[in-house]
Order: sequence, then C-alpha cells, then structure tokens
Amino acid sequence: MSDRSQEKTYTLITGASMGLGKALARECASRGRNLILVALPNEGLGEVAETLRSEFGVAVVIFETDLTGPEAPEKLAAEVKSKYRVNSLINNAGIGGTMPIELASLSYLNTIIMLNIRALVVLTHQLIPELKTHPRSHILNVSSLAAFSPFPYKTIYPASKSFVLSFTRGLREELRPTPISVTSLNPGLILTNADVMFRSSVHGKKTGMAALSPEAIARIAINGMLNGKAVVIPGFFSKLSRLLMQILPGSIQMRILANIYRKECEHLVAEKEAYQFQDRMNP
Repeated sequence: MSDRSQEKTYTLITGASMGLGKALARECASRGRNLILVALPNEGLGEVAETLRSEFGVAVVIFETDLTGPEAPEKLAAEVKSKYRVNSLINNAGIGGTMPIELASLSYLNTIIMLNIRALVVLTHQLIPELKTHPRSHILNVSSLAAFSPFPYKTIYPASKSFVLSFTRGLREELRPTPISVTSLNPGLILTNADVMFRSSVHGKKTGMAALSPEAIARIAINGMLNGKAVVIPGFFSKLSRLLMQILPGSIQMRILANIYRKECEHLVAEKEAYQFQDRMNP
C-alpha cells in the first residue's frame, strides 16, 4: 500500500448545496479545510464549490448523488476512500415534514428513513477505518432538537433524529479509545428554512424569533465538533426548549405539540397543499 500520509485531508459534508449544509461548508472552508461536498444533482453544488475555491483557496471536490438510492452511500464511500484522505465526516443531509401518518405515502416514509438513518449509518460505518488513520478526526451527525421528544403529526422525522442522537452517543463511547471524536448537533429552527417561514405564518412571529441563521449554527457546530463536544444545542431558546422537555411530563408535552402541529395540518388541508419539503436539519 502506498504512503498517503502527505496527501491533502478533506472534510466530507452531505447535503451541502443549501441551508445548513452550505453554511457548514463555508465555515469549514473559512478555516482552511479542504472539502468533499455531496448533494442531489442539479442543486447548484458546482457553483457552491467554485465560490468556496475562489474565496478561500481550498480544494473542493463534489459528488452529485441521491443518497436514498440502492447502495448509493456504499458507492460514494468506496469512491471517496479510493481517492481522498478524509479526516472529518459531517452527516448533514436529511428530510422531514409535517403530515398525518395516514396521509403519508410509503415513498415519503421510505425516503426519510433511507436518508436520515441508513445513509448516515452506512457512510459512518464505511469511513471509520479511514478516519482512524489520522492523528485526530471527527464525525459530526446532524440530529435535531426534535430528537428529545416525539412530535405528533411529524412522527417519523423526530423518531429518525432520535435514532441519530442515540447512534451518535453510543458510537462516541465506542470510539473513545480511537482518534475519532463523535458529536451530535441538535439545532432548533433555522432562519430562512421553508419550515420556519411556514410556521411563522401559522403560529405567529415568535416562532421565527427563536430561529438562528444557518451561519450562526454552522459556526457553533464546527467549534463544538473541533472541541470534542458530545452534544451541541445551538442558541438560548433551543437550550430552554430542551430544559422544558425535561421538566414537563410527557403527556402534557404531547398535548401541546399535538395542538401546534394539528393547526399546521388543518391549514394545509384548507389550502389543499401537500406539505412535504426537504429539511437539512430542522425539527
């Protein structure tokens, strides 16, 4: 085997073409980190890469692929490992939405499970041997504030993010003797996300006031990752929400959340719109 120790190292980020993923890519580039960016085809990933190259002088490689496809994460991991040295993995890609479970199609449910859970686990599993070859390496898994509680009318999304949090915390302890530090990012609402705009229109401006910008969350996330934190919850309101989740009895939480998201669903039915949207990190 050839000696690759002098080759460039890269941070791999999924869901990197927009929202939090794009902000994470920019934050890493601003710190001089070379990037491998992954996103769906035709989402402007090439333009994102070119901007980062010209502005920060870092190497940027792109892969346009649908990680929900059969064996897509395995194929991506194999190609990346054959060509590049990866010392940080940021599993950001994810999808979610608000919808009564009985109205959700099987393809909708499968997509959430395949992307939020399977793609994240497979990429992590396949890249651990590579990450172990570095003096210090990192895994950042983007979970959600929703991971700490079930959400009626969202059901599958918070359940998938609870999986991510549990998986990340267990993996962190398992990999403690290795050079790999594992961190869970659990943000709340993200400013400018379609979900936040919708909730502001339904629930009022206070919803939007609790949101943070993708750039602010990215800065907090990368600091937390590099400092080896186990769980990162960005923002005062998110930390307060987490505290309330711990204090309030589960039955009361469920009633409150059910009222909130039932209102969203009723609004959607009235508008005759199917509210399904890609959500890169958001509860």
